[in-house]
Amino acid sequence: MRQTTVEGCAFFLHSTVQWVGLEEWLYKTTFPFEGGTDGEHTELVFEGLDTFADVYLNGESILAADNQFRTWIVSLTFDQLKAENVLLLHFKSASKIAKELEAKYGRMRAGSTNLGDPSRVYVRKAQYDWRCDPIDFYMP
Repeated sequence: MRQTTVEGCAFFLHSTVQWVGLEEWLYKTTFPFEGGTDGEHTELVFEGLDTFADVYLNGESILAADNQFRTWIVSLTFDQLKAENVLLLHFKSASKIAKELEAKYGRMRAGSTNLGDPSRVYVRKAQYDWRCDPIDFYMP
């Protein structure tokens, strides 16, 4: 993936950044760990991950999230942690996944026609990301 900057990301320019919701995004950070007693564990807590996110710790998959509205708690043993750890979050396009699910299971009625893309019923993501007003939607 390439590093990208969103230019002109103002409300009145929302139609120029629609591509943002169709891309996959990576977030990478590091954090230290000082160790503990064998057999003990610690937890990573994720609140509000944007729907579809795969989480990796030091190259190991530790979570596949699919719901923006819940807290995800990952229990880790101390042997999974290093003195310096790399945490990578891979965010997938909820819009693309919703369309894939709609193609698989069929189109469903999703309120009135001005409430955005009906494929939204297949994913647990905030409804305001799917155009709940008469202007073009902007999905982060």
